Amino acid sequence: ESVSTLATTMNLPNISDVLLMGLDHTSLTIIKNKLKEFASLKTKMETISTEIKSYVDQVEEDLEKIPFFTKKNETIQKYGELVQKLQEAGEKNPEAYGELVSVREALTAKIKETDKFETELESQKQESKRLYQEIVQHQRKLREERSKIIEQWNSSNENIRLYLDEMGDIVQGEATFRDLIRRPGKEFSKDLCDRDKDDNPKGGFFNDLLSKSAEERWSFRETFIKQILQGEDALSTFSKPFLKHIQNISTNTPEDIDRLCTWFPEDKIILKLFKDGREEDIETGSAGQRTAAMLSLLLLLDDSPLIIDQPEDDLDTKRITDLVVAGLRKFKTKQQIIVVTHNPNIPVNGGAENIIQMNYARGLIRTLAHGALQKNEVREAVCDVMEGGRTALNNRYFRISKALQ
Repeated sequence: ESVSTLATTMNLPNISDVLLMGLDHTSLTIIKNKLKEFASLKTKMETISTEIKSYVDQVEEDLEKIPFFTKKNETIQKYGELVQKLQEAGEKNPEAYGELVSVREALTAKIKETDKFETELESQKQESKRLYQEIVQHQRKLREERSKIIEQWNSSNENIRLYLDEMGDIVQGEATFRDLIRRPGKEFSKDLCDRDKDDNPKGGFFNDLLSKSAEERWSFRETFIKQILQGEDALSTFSKPFLKHIQNISTNTPEDIDRLCTWFPEDKIILKLFKDGREEDIETGSAGQRTAAMLSLLLLLDDSPLIIDQPEDDLDTKRITDLVVAGLRKFKTKQQIIVVTHNPNIPVNGGAENIIQMNYARGLIRTLAHGALQKNEVREAVCDVMEGGRTALNNRYFRISKALQ
């Protein structure tokens, strides 16, 4: 193969055979060898170029499969779909997506904050329910303690009997309820306590409350509160103006609703006289009987010092002896009792430890005598002031007792 043909095959500049003429064999051989070396390098380069191209193609193919590019392509696709949706929704500027994302993030933050508040609100609701149940338990405990004290009073007094009518004081109950709803007077009477011409209850919540047993009154009161807070749902039971008023309270002063929920009608203490083995309603008793009963009850209350002014008013002598004197003798051992009286039965038969004779003159109150009955001047004072003097006492004794023998 000639040198010019070899050069042409390797895309080298044409080497004319004319230029090669005259070269010796050695030179031609060297040129030919170099051309062959170049041809060999060219072949290698073409092979490497082919391998590089194959490598690049494979790299591109592999890169398309890695998660990053997969995610990238998915994101590009989703972005394109989002842009299309925005355009369909009327948003002409695809760049508004960033602003919308910011708005969404702000809304998401508010939703999280709202969820936090809702969680706290639910927690507060549960705490409110717990506290409400605790208040109810305390109210029940209060009634239990009152009943125990009344039992103690009844066992220590032979003349009166006390009874606890749970939530039975409807007069005070209506007054406290009206204070809470700021409606004193007679408004909403048919809903609360309707009365006849004799002022006796004939309808309304408080009248119905009295018809329930002691245990039923607890649930009846709770149902009443729930119903009036339901508004329109309770129209079949209560009047529309009354329910509207409660709803206005709920809107304007919701703290008053909390007070309504924890409101309980007050108990009523029923006091009866116990005489000759039977009970008498104190309301039908005389003024003297009521005074005696209340005094007897007063002596049971506590052991603090007690000052009583003329307990004999409206009392007959027998009641003074049965109730006042007997009570004073019993309770003076545990508490100090000071009595202002004109009745001799009280200091004499009551076992007074210190009798003080008082005299009012010239605008001043002076002590004339004091001490126990063992002192002669004290006995004389009792006889003169309370009995009308020795002569009057002897005359009464003769006429009432001695003359009948």
